[in-house]
Amino acid sequence: MRQRVSSSAVRVAFSLTALLSLALACDGATDPHVALGAVSITPPSQYAVWWRLTQSCSGLTGDYASVRWYVVPNTTTIDDAGKQVDAYWISNPDRIILADARRNDGKIVRHEMLHALRHRDGHPRDAFLVACGGVVACDGECALEAGGYGSPATSAPELQPSEVTPRVDVISPLPTEVSETGPIAVMIMITNPRAEPVWVRLTRRESGDLRYPTFGVVADYDNPANVAGVAADWSLTDRLPLGAGERKHWVWESTLRPGRYGILGYFNSDSVARQVISVGQ
Repeated sequence: MRQRVSSSAVRVAFSLTALLSLALACDGATDPHVALGAVSITPPSQYAVWWRLTQSCSGLTGDYASVRWYVVPNTTTIDDAGKQVDAYWISNPDRIILADARRNDGKIVRHEMLHALRHRDGHPRDAFLVACGGVVACDGECALEAGGYGSPATSAPELQPSEVTPRVDVISPLPTEVSETGPIAVMIMITNPRAEPVWVRLTRRESGDLRYPTFGVVADYDNPANVAGVAADWSLTDRLPLGAGERKHWVWESTLRPGRYGILGYFNSDSVARQVISVGQ
C-alpha cells in the first residue's frame, strides 16, 4: 500500500537538499588549504627561470605550467596549520602560496618549487642541503630537519680551489619570457670530492686586500673588454670550510636587455670557461 508523505516532510527534505547543495558549493568556492585572503597571480617571467634553476640543482623535472600561484596581500608571513611561515606548497593540484613580502625572494620561492618538484613535504638533507643548498632557503624548521655540516677540525686537509671542481650553470630566459629585459640566473657550484671535511685555501686578489674572493661572475656585452656587470662574494678568512661530500652553491641574478652576452664564472683563483648566451633572440 502506498504511503502518503506529509507536506511538512517534503518541506524538510527540500530544506536539507538545499543546505547540502549550499555546503557543496561553498566547499568548491573556497579551498580550505589556501590562506584566507590569498589572491591568484600570474607568475612573473623570473619564476620560470627560477624553476629551471631549481630543476638544475635538484636533477628533477616537473610541469611548471601546472603550478598555481597565490599571494596574500600586505603580509610578511602567512598562517600554515597554525604556524607563521614565509610561504608554503600544497598538492593536487600544485599550488604555492606566498606572503606578499616574499614574492620576489628567490630562495624562498625556489624552496617551494623544490617541494613541488619532489611532490612531497619534508626537508631531506640530500635535497635541501646537498643538492640545492644555497639555491633554496633552508633555515628554521628546514635546517633542524635537514641538519647541518660539521665544521672541519683545524687540522683537516686543505684543498686548492681547482680541486673542488667549480661548475657554472647559466639559466637564460626563453624568448617568450623577454620583453624590454629578460631575467637571468647564474649558479656556481663547488664540491668536496672527499668523504671527510676539508678546508679550501683561498688567495687574495691583490697583496694588500683584507678580504678573499670566493664566488663571482663577470658578464660582458659579447666582448670580454666591454663589461656589462660584475658581482662577487667575499670571505674575511683565508680558508673556506666544506663538509664531507658537501656542495656549495652561489647564485647571481640579473635582468638583461635583448642581445648576446658572455658569462664568466669563477671560484677564488679558478675560473670556468666563458659561456655566450642570447637573451630574447
